[in-house]
Amino acid sequence: MTFRKAAKWSLGFGAALLLLTGGAWLAWLGVANLELRMAERDIRQAGLPASFYTLLPPAIPEGENAAPLLIRIEGLVKALKATNGFVVSCPGSGAEKTDPTRFNEARLAELRRQMEWPEVQEILRLWNQAAAKPAAAFPRDYDAGPAMELKGTTGQLDASRLVGTSAWLKASDGDPTGAVADLVACSRAASFDMNDPLLISWLVGVAVDQLSVHMAQEALAALPESAFRAEEWQDLREQWAQNASNARGNLARALDGERTGFGDWIFKKVLQNGYSLGDLVADQLQAISPKSGDVRPFFLAYQYPLRPLLVADRTAYLRFMLRMRERAENFSPGEPDENPRDGIPKTAILTRLAAGGMEGSLPRLGEYLVQMQLAQLGLSLESFRAKTGSYPNSLEALPLPPGATTDPFTGKPFAYKADADNVLVYSFGKDRADDSGNSKWNNSRRDVVWQVKRAGADKPSPQ
Repeated sequence: MTFRKAAKWSLGFGAALLLLTGGAWLAWLGVANLELRMAERDIRQAGLPASFYTLLPPAIPEGENAAPLLIRIEGLVKALKATNGFVVSCPGSGAEKTDPTRFNEARLAELRRQMEWPEVQEILRLWNQAAAKPAAAFPRDYDAGPAMELKGTTGQLDASRLVGTSAWLKASDGDPTGAVADLVACSRAASFDMNDPLLISWLVGVAVDQLSVHMAQEALAALPESAFRAEEWQDLREQWAQNASNARGNLARALDGERTGFGDWIFKKVLQNGYSLGDLVADQLQAISPKSGDVRPFFLAYQYPLRPLLVADRTAYLRFMLRMRERAENFSPGEPDENPRDGIPKTAILTRLAAGGMEGSLPRLGEYLVQMQLAQLGLSLESFRAKTGSYPNSLEALPLPPGATTDPFTGKPFAYKADADNVLVYSFGKDRADDSGNSKWNNSRRDVVWQVKRAGADKPSPQ
């Protein structure tokens, strides 16, 4: 074979191989696009929103919107945290475990003085005004994707500690009505976040409401003897019940927001070549680990030559989010744990990253629902004590509907310990192990606890 013939043959073979490879790549991309359209069809057939903007609440008149007040609170809290000696933690938060001087008598006196600062009083005034509004619609640039600012949400947990501390001080001073009003305001503000179509807002709302439950225990323990009146606590009981009944639906809605907001923003921008996936991932990794290597070349290949994998990743994401939503709507704290990455192809890199960021939402929902159940039970225990002079010998003595005293994690009655003045009732939590009522407030995320431990008393002993 002459050189010319060999070269001609090689060129022909190369062209045929190129055509064959290109055809296979196009077929691969076509199959990936077909599966994506099928996943999008499943979303539509489920009647779920296809656009983030359909999740936004209707416009709220300026005078009825709590968001501007919460944004002002956030700025005030940020300035306060920069003040030397500012006490961030609230009583009973567990800070005394890591710093025994944090809440000794001198520190408590300092906290009491701090609550009289004009800035703190302004925060409390604005918080109560915000809680009295019918709703909150936060002004956000939803087109900014991951760069969107979360004004009005990020500072709420610190502000709620101040509100909870205010409730505790009022209870200590013999003002249960004022204490309950603060706690209702705290739980009410939590409902604004939980109703926001962002997952981070839902998580903040849950944390704020759990803090309202914790501070209710502290307030009850601080009340003067015989100062509890069940009717005064009814508004708080109802607000807790309302938030708990909406928690599953609100989480499902937040997951819709995650899918149609951040998910759509990232995938569509990348698939339309309007954003460099390499830059996006590199920026995220740098924020987490500044010493991470350069990942841009790999993700550039994922975005262009390996585009069928990226399209399949988008399909995996939609199916994963649909599955997460269904679980949230029907979630029970006692159901078996499930790794959110199960069923996600290992090649779906972005979906697996997203799953890692959301894997804690369902366990958090379970803990929250049990915490709210214990809160209702705790108020029933206080009512019993107010009527009879002591806590019951067992939870069965309470006039409650079936299941109210059952731990959803175990299917058995909640653990219960009490004496004349102190009570401890708790769930074994997600690990289903009895950790003697050690809760996350004591730097452990094991048991879910309701405890009223009055001043100077030891931990309640078992009945």
